[in-house]
Amino acid sequence: MDLSNLYYLIQILVWRVVRKPRIVDFIYAASKPLRDVVLLFNALRDNTRYELQFNGQVIYLEHVLNDLFDPVNREIYITDDANIEYTYIYLNGESGTNQPYIYLNSETPTNQVYLATSAEQLSQYHFIVNIPATVVDLYGLRAIIDKYKLAGRRYSINVI
Repeated sequence: MDLSNLYYLIQILVWRVVRKPRIVDFIYAASKPLRDVVLLFNALRDNTRYELQFNGQVIYLEHVLNDLFDPVNREIYITDDANIEYTYIYLNGESGTNQPYIYLNSETPTNQVYLATSAEQLSQYHFIVNIPATVVDLYGLRAIIDKYKLAGRRYSINVI
């Protein structure tokens, strides 16, 4: 609802017999709570439309984080850490193309392969949010990231 011409609308809708400036002003003043509710509704609608523009995709998440926490320099960026290389050890019956060689204790390997424990693999992050040191509201930053990220995704915040 456009409130710019509400006064004109009140003048037109009031009967011509009772259309006096004091009556029109009284009706306009009585409509103040309605105007306040309409303004709050429009603000809520605009805010909801802005929030619905973003989702868990990296480019949109970067955009909303830069809008809220670094609108001038826009130095917040997200790096992907999902390219974790796992070493798979094949069974004797399986035919793997890139089987690591298991050395004995007495041998000295040239290319040592270290196996990660399950705790080390679980501590890996799916993405890293890099923020400048000027961003001070880390709890607000975490709240926004948790709101837009996909469920089950782990992240780390790196201050650059």
